[in-house]
Amino acid sequence: MPDILRIDASDVLEAFGDIEKLGRVGRIAIKRAVRKATQYALREAASQVAAETRIPRRALTESGKGKRIHARGLEGNDNISPRGYIWIGYNPIGASRVGKPRQTLKGTRVGKHEFPGSFVATMPSGFRSSFHRTRKARRVPADNRWGITTSLPIEEDVVPLQGAREAAKRVQLLARIRLRQLMAQELNFQINVRGLRRGS
Repeated sequence: MPDILRIDASDVLEAFGDIEKLGRVGRIAIKRAVRKATQYALREAASQVAAETRIPRRALTESGKGKRIHARGLEGNDNISPRGYIWIGYNPIGASRVGKPRQTLKGTRVGKHEFPGSFVATMPSGFRSSFHRTRKARRVPADNRWGITTSLPIEEDVVPLQGAREAAKRVQLLARIRLRQLMAQELNFQINVRGLRRGS
């Protein structure tokens, strides 16, 4: 099951008193802080999961079937406590997304991962990756007009996301700390900087 990291303004609002009294200024500051904290959490999650799994960040975050980390839009956009979300999936990722497959004496190597006994193959569609056999090759039925031996079925090798859950837990704590820092910065900016500009 995936994890959803929540960046919620309500987790840190108590430290800043009654922000509702600030009206629109307070809402703008909170919204900006949550949005920036969500983007921070997205970058941090990608970096930490990549470090734990030795999978390139781009393979975890770029669009496509193998995408494992992405941010959702803000919810509660019009109230005093908006929330941002980071979705982190933990299913293994296909070897083709990790790097260019290379044949070795013992099997294959893709990025920083090795697959003993595997082989590099290109499918008729042009898809190229590292594969392993799921069972031995078998002879096709005698009445088959091609009379050839098939090497299928085969499966693409995958890289497990070991350590990703632990990384997600760390990011959740870091995101809360960062949200508190950003909240203070945005409130200061809205009240003291933009307020002075309006008054000048």
